[in-house]
Amino acid sequence: DGRYIYMLSGGTLIIAEAEKGALREVSRTALPSAPDSGLATRGLYIAGDRLVVFRQMSDPDAQPKTTDGQTKPDIAPEIVDGCYYGWYGQPTRSYAVIYDISDRAAPAVSGQLGQSGGYFTSRMVGDTLYLFTTVSGMTVDKSKPETYIPRLFRGEEAVLLPAEDIAMPP
Repeated sequence: DGRYIYMLSGGTLIIAEAEKGALREVSRTALPSAPDSGLATRGLYIAGDRLVVFRQMSDPDAQPKTTDGQTKPDIAPEIVDGCYYGWYGQPTRSYAVIYDISDRAAPAVSGQLGQSGGYFTSRMVGDTLYLFTTVSGMTVDKSKPETYIPRLFRGEEAVLLPAEDIAMPP
């Protein structure tokens, strides 16, 4: 933004002020975590006093289970050196953590929105931020619509995406 440098490192948001050729750390904020989720940070956007961090994690609600309720081991996520490596059909969830950074010394989470699927890309056009995800049909369980119908998330609350809002490229 011309005055501050925003960095993501090891699950931490760092804001530093750049002034007269010197850097001064202004704040260090831990990003929300989810143990054993394969959580990975995918992007960062700043617009005025808002900062958005895109994250991706395995989707525990859409994971195929064995008959005793355990996650099937052949598609369990693997974390190596802090990087997430999931099987191609692994159900994932991508979301945006929205921060109010009007006080750069004390960033505060103001919301969290997400959708089913692995983070593919994102773009900011004007004041609108777009998140594109990919959803695989490899882990369908006909008794659980969340395994084959994408969901939208507000915090942990989830709703199935209406059919007319789902696009399948040719």
